[in-house]
Amino acid sequence: NIPPDNDNNDNNNNSTTITPSFYESLKLCNLSTHQLCQLGTDDKLEPCIVAHVKPDINESHAVEAIATVVQVTPSNCCNHRDGVVTGIEFLNQNNGGRGTNIGFNKDHQVHFQLISIVAGNPSNLGSDQYLAQHAALLDSVLSTNTLSVQYIVGSCSFASSVEKAIA
Repeated sequence: NIPPDNDNNDNNNNSTTITPSFYESLKLCNLSTHQLCQLGTDDKLEPCIVAHVKPDINESHAVEAIATVVQVTPSNCCNHRDGVVTGIEFLNQNNGGRGTNIGFNKDHQVHFQLISIVAGNPSNLGSDQYLAQHAALLDSVLSTNTLSVQYIVGSCSFASSVEKAIA
C-alpha cells in the first residue's frame, strides 16, 4: 500500500527546504526499506514517503471510524518503521476486513490510515541537522489540513525527543 505513482522521484538532492506545505511535496521513496537501512555516511537522501497504508474498505462493511497515524523516522530505523506498517495492515484486516473492534461492548470498528515518512539519512546529515529536519517535517505533516492526523507513532530512540516536543 503506497501512494499513487509520482514522477520525479529523485532522492539524491541534498538541498531540502522545509516549508509548511513540505509534506504535500514529498515523493515516494525510490529505495526499498531494506536499502534505506543500508545507507552510509556518503549516501544523501531527501525526505520521502516510504508507505501510505489506506484501509481497504469493502462497500458491504459499514465504516465507523478511520484514524490517521503518522510516522516520521530516520533511514536507519528499519524494524520499528516496518513493524508499524505490518501492525496497521493487520489491524485493518481484523474481523474479515471490518477493522478492529473498539468500545465498551466492542461493537464499533476502526480502520487506520498510516503515512510513514523517512526524514533523511542521519549518517549523512549529522545528528543536529537530521533532528531539525525531522521536527520540521513532522510539524508540516501535522499542520496539513487534508490529513487530520490523530496519532503520532514515535521514532527510534535517538529521534524520539522530536515527537515529545511536538506532541
